[in-house]
Amino acid sequence: MTFVLLLAAAVTSSSPFEHEALGHCFDRADEFVLVTMGKEALSDPNINMTEKGRWTWIIDQTATTNYTWFLLETSGGKKCLRAYVPAASQVEFKCQESPSRIDAFIAPNADYPAKLVEFFRAPGSVSFRASRCFVLMGGGTHRATRKPASCEHLLD
Repeated sequence: MTFVLLLAAAVTSSSPFEHEALGHCFDRADEFVLVTMGKEALSDPNINMTEKGRWTWIIDQTATTNYTWFLLETSGGKKCLRAYVPAASQVEFKCQESPSRIDAFIAPNADYPAKLVEFFRAPGSVSFRASRCFVLMGGGTHRATRKPASCEHLLD
Protein backbone atom coordinates (compact mmCIF):
# COMPACT_ATOMS: atom_id res chain seq x y z
CA MET A 1 0.00 0.00 0.00
CA THR A 2 2.79 2.44 0.89
CA PHE A 3 4.59 1.75 -2.39
CA VAL A 4 1.49 2.64 -4.43
CA LEU A 5 1.08 5.93 -2.55
CA LEU A 6 4.75 6.77 -3.03
CA LEU A 7 4.52 6.09 -6.76
CA ALA A 8 1.44 8.30 -7.10
CA ALA A 9 3.26 11.15 -5.37
CA ALA A 10 6.14 10.85 -7.82
CA VAL A 11 3.87 11.15 -10.83
CA THR A 12 2.10 14.29 -9.58
CA SER A 13 5.24 16.12 -8.40
CA SER A 14 5.97 19.42 -10.17
CA SER A 15 9.49 20.16 -8.94
CA PRO A 16 12.60 18.17 -9.88
CA PHE A 17 13.55 18.41 -6.19
CA GLU A 18 10.48 16.51 -5.02
CA HIS A 19 10.86 12.82 -4.27
CA GLU A 20 8.15 10.28 -3.55
CA ALA A 21 9.78 9.40 -0.22
CA LEU A 22 10.31 13.00 1.01
CA GLY A 23 9.10 13.19 4.60
CA HIS A 24 8.85 9.40 4.96
CA CYS A 25 10.82 7.58 7.66
CA PHE A 26 12.69 4.27 7.54
CA ASP A 27 14.16 2.02 10.23
CA ARG A 28 17.67 2.29 8.78
CA ALA A 29 19.49 4.07 5.97
CA ASP A 30 19.91 0.68 4.26
CA GLU A 31 16.13 0.26 4.23
CA PHE A 32 15.79 3.66 2.53
CA VAL A 33 18.26 2.56 -0.16
CA LEU A 34 16.46 -0.77 -0.64
CA VAL A 35 13.00 0.80 -0.95
CA THR A 36 13.95 3.77 -3.14
CA MET A 37 16.81 2.39 -5.27
CA GLY A 38 16.37 -1.37 -5.21
CA LYS A 39 18.30 -4.37 -3.89
CA GLU A 40 21.20 -3.93 -6.35
CA ALA A 41 21.98 -0.50 -4.87
CA LEU A 42 22.85 -2.05 -1.49
CA SER A 43 26.03 -3.54 -2.96
CA ASP A 44 26.70 -0.85 -5.58
CA PRO A 45 30.09 0.83 -4.93
CA ASN A 46 28.68 4.06 -6.41
CA ILE A 47 26.13 4.42 -3.58
CA ASN A 48 27.84 5.98 -0.56
CA MET A 49 26.64 6.93 2.92
CA THR A 50 28.16 9.57 5.16
CA GLU A 51 26.89 10.07 8.71
CA LYS A 52 27.49 13.13 10.87
CA GLY A 53 25.52 13.42 14.08
CA ARG A 54 21.83 12.94 13.37
CA TRP A 55 22.30 13.52 9.61
CA THR A 56 23.04 10.90 6.93
CA TRP A 57 23.88 11.78 3.34
CA ILE A 58 23.29 9.04 0.78
CA ILE A 59 25.07 9.90 -2.45
CA ASP A 60 24.41 8.11 -5.72
CA GLN A 61 27.63 8.64 -7.69
CA THR A 62 26.55 6.63 -10.72
CA ALA A 63 26.68 9.77 -12.90
CA THR A 64 30.13 11.08 -13.80
CA THR A 65 29.67 14.76 -12.87
CA ASN A 66 26.42 15.59 -11.10
CA TYR A 67 25.38 13.12 -8.40
CA THR A 68 22.05 12.48 -6.68
CA TRP A 69 21.98 13.40 -2.97
CA PHE A 70 19.53 12.29 -0.27
CA LEU A 71 19.59 13.76 3.25
CA LEU A 72 18.17 11.63 6.06
CA GLU A 73 17.63 12.92 9.59
CA THR A 74 17.43 10.64 12.62
CA SER A 75 14.12 11.41 14.30
CA GLY A 76 12.41 9.21 16.87
CA GLY A 77 14.90 6.41 16.18
CA LYS A 78 14.09 6.39 12.44
CA LYS A 79 15.85 7.80 9.37
CA CYS A 80 13.59 10.34 7.65
CA LEU A 81 14.18 11.79 4.18
CA ARG A 82 14.48 15.58 4.54
CA ALA A 83 16.08 16.65 1.24
CA TYR A 84 16.47 15.32 -2.28
CA VAL A 85 18.99 16.97 -4.60
CA PRO A 86 19.29 15.39 -8.05
CA ALA A 87 22.17 16.22 -10.38
CA ALA A 88 24.47 18.27 -8.13
CA SER A 89 28.23 17.96 -8.15
CA GLN A 90 28.59 19.42 -4.65
CA VAL A 91 26.19 19.91 -1.73
CA GLU A 92 26.86 21.53 1.64
CA PHE A 93 25.11 22.67 4.80
CA LYS A 94 25.28 26.33 5.72
CA CYS A 95 24.40 25.70 9.39
CA GLN A 96 25.99 22.56 10.82
CA GLU A 97 24.18 22.29 14.17
CA SER A 98 20.64 22.69 12.93
CA PRO A 99 20.77 22.99 9.15
CA SER A 100 18.36 25.55 7.83
CA ARG A 101 19.99 25.93 4.41
CA ILE A 102 21.61 23.61 1.90
CA ASP A 103 23.52 24.89 -1.13
CA ALA A 104 23.67 22.63 -4.19
CA PHE A 105 26.08 23.36 -7.03
CA ILE A 106 24.99 21.99 -10.40
CA ALA A 107 27.96 21.71 -12.73
CA PRO A 108 27.53 23.00 -16.28
CA ASN A 109 27.21 20.84 -19.36
CA ALA A 110 26.64 21.51 -23.05
CA ASP A 111 22.94 22.26 -22.49
CA TYR A 112 23.03 24.64 -19.51
CA PRO A 113 25.35 26.85 -17.42
CA ALA A 114 26.38 26.11 -13.84
CA LYS A 115 23.78 26.86 -11.18
CA LEU A 116 23.60 27.27 -7.43
CA VAL A 117 20.28 26.18 -5.90
CA GLU A 118 19.54 27.16 -2.30
CA PHE A 119 17.27 24.94 -0.21
CA PHE A 120 15.69 26.28 2.97
CA ARG A 121 13.94 24.50 5.81
CA ALA A 122 11.34 26.63 7.52
CA PRO A 123 10.88 26.29 11.30
CA GLY A 124 8.47 23.44 11.96
CA SER A 125 8.86 22.03 8.45
CA VAL A 126 9.99 18.45 7.95
CA SER A 127 11.84 18.96 4.68
CA PHE A 128 14.03 21.37 2.77
CA ARG A 129 12.54 23.14 -0.27
CA ALA A 130 14.35 24.63 -3.26
CA SER A 131 13.69 28.34 -3.01
CA ARG A 132 16.37 30.27 -4.88
CA CYS A 133 18.46 29.58 -7.95
CA PHE A 134 21.41 31.50 -9.36
CA VAL A 135 23.10 31.03 -12.71
CA LEU A 136 26.84 31.07 -12.07
CA MET A 137 28.87 32.99 -14.60
CA GLY A 138 32.62 32.95 -15.12
CA GLY A 139 33.19 29.51 -13.63
CA GLY A 140 31.06 30.20 -10.59
CA THR A 141 32.65 33.49 -9.56
CA HIS A 142 29.68 35.76 -10.30
CA ARG A 143 25.98 35.39 -9.61
CA ALA A 144 23.34 36.41 -12.10
CA THR A 145 19.85 37.48 -11.15
CA ARG A 146 18.19 35.70 -8.26
CA LYS A 147 15.58 33.90 -10.35
CA PRO A 148 16.75 33.86 -13.97
CA ALA A 149 14.55 32.31 -16.65
CA SER A 150 16.87 29.29 -16.89
CA CYS A 151 16.02 28.46 -13.25
CA GLU A 152 12.22 28.73 -13.50
CA HIS A 153 11.72 24.98 -13.95
CA LEU A 154 13.85 24.24 -10.86
CA LEU A 155 11.78 26.15 -8.32
CA ASP A 156 8.42 25.32 -6.76
